[in-house]
Formats: sequence, structure tokens, C-alpha cells
Amino acid sequence: MDKKIKIRVCVGTHCYVMGNQNLKDIKDQLPGDLREKVQVEGAVCLGCEKLTTKPKHPYIEVDGTLIENASLSSVTEYLRKLENKA
Repeated sequence: MDKKIKIRVCVGTHCYVMGNQNLKDIKDQLPGDLREKVQVEGAVCLGCEKLTTKPKHPYIEVDGTLIENASLSSVTEYLRKLENKA
């Protein structure tokens, strides 16, 4: 069994109102070939307040990499890049 890509969706207040309310169910929104390759969980905060530069909300973390200003298309694009590296 292949290791699943871990996606953490920030559902903290700021990220939630800045767009992650639309991404909390991102697995259902991904193209069919990617759905079974990911594991999605919510996170109250991804620790972004500790960064020296503030990324743009909303945030999603994919296998430990923070994606700022996250959208379905930006996350899908990042997943495709990971897929091509494998």
C-alpha cells in the first residue's frame, strides 16, 4: 500500500473565514485520481503565527509544506507536482 499524502486544513477562525470553509472537504473536491492518494484532517492552527514573515491566509499544509493563499487549484497543482516526483 502506498503512503498517503497528508493534507492538514487550517480551520482556525482567520483561515476559515478567509476561504478554508470551502476547503474543509477538499478530498471530495479533488480530481478522482487524487482522492485515494490523500488523507485529510483539520487543524485548529498550523503554527503560522511563529513564522518571521506572514503568509497569506488561508493555509493548508501538504506533507509538511505550507501552502499559503490556498485554493482547490493551488492544492491540486501541488499534489500533481508531488505525483510527478514519485
